[in-house]
Amino acid sequence: MELKQMRYYTVIVEEGTFQAAAGKLHMTQPPLSAQIRQLEEEIGAPLLIRGARHVQMTETGEFFYHRAKNMLQLADATEKELRDRRTGKSGTIRLGVISSLSGSLIRRFIGPFSLRYPDVHFELTESNTYELLDRLNSDLLDMALVRTPFGKNPSWQIRELDTEALFAVGIWDGEKDCVPAGSSGTAPFGKIGTGRTGMDEIPMEDLRALPLVIYRRWKKLLDTAFSEAGGIPRYYCIADDARTCISFARAGMGYAIVPLSATDTEEDIAVPQIADTGCRSTGRSGPSFGIRKIINPVICSTICAVTSKTAYRSSALELFLDTIEEELRDPQ
Repeated sequence: MELKQMRYYTVIVEEGTFQAAAGKLHMTQPPLSAQIRQLEEEIGAPLLIRGARHVQMTETGEFFYHRAKNMLQLADATEKELRDRRTGKSGTIRLGVISSLSGSLIRRFIGPFSLRYPDVHFELTESNTYELLDRLNSDLLDMALVRTPFGKNPSWQIRELDTEALFAVGIWDGEKDCVPAGSSGTAPFGKIGTGRTGMDEIPMEDLRALPLVIYRRWKKLLDTAFSEAGGIPRYYCIADDARTCISFARAGMGYAIVPLSATDTEEDIAVPQIADTGCRSTGRSGPSFGIRKIINPVICSTICAVTSKTAYRSSALELFLDTIEEELRDPQ
């Protein structure tokens, strides 16, 4: 089988018909059909169920589609790497980033790097930590910027970039007893902001009665922390993206537990965020959106840059790693 045939097949699957695929590939339908029949004969099994209007993949066809996509991506990456070796300080870095890091990443690393090396470009993939590490293992990424906790692999080189504490994000009421916005009656977790907590802090024990919205991967970590704080948490929603957690919190449906950088968007910065000792956001007397650092215990997540020890490193990637190392040694 040839890469050309794999590309033809993936386009047919994605377009849904031979006719649409032929148009996208700038060829006529008969030779395209002939190429797929030849591919099926070589594989020894049908890949497509040809319907009156659309094609559908067989079980073998679905398996082949995912493998073909990976092989085509690897072929494209190899071509880019060969160009990069010829041109020096240029090329494309395939960078995987967890969603909560995109804003701070651009300001801290990509911005200064791009000023220095304007001919180097980025191909960003946003996903969760485990999916990004899987793509790194498959050589579909040059680097993955992820968060702990995650399992270690001896083939990885891991650089710790920063450690962030987790925060509780939500709509806090202006009353002294800190009744969550939208609730009634006495506060379910007592008073916050007395001498034992800082200006923007909340102890774990005071969070457990609130409707919490958490990132799925941190559930085990939070279960342990709440257990040590002497209580069972009330999880209202368990999600797969920190942005989803914040959306629930902003809608007043619960209190998100996220790292500080997850709130680092223009929308979130535009409102007062730090609550005072009366559980009241600065400048506001009623319920308002804000954040509190979780203490007793403080829970942290480390941001890591992960690269492969065995995969090819382009000169562009080496330059980007050098920039990261410089920033870590001398942060602005």
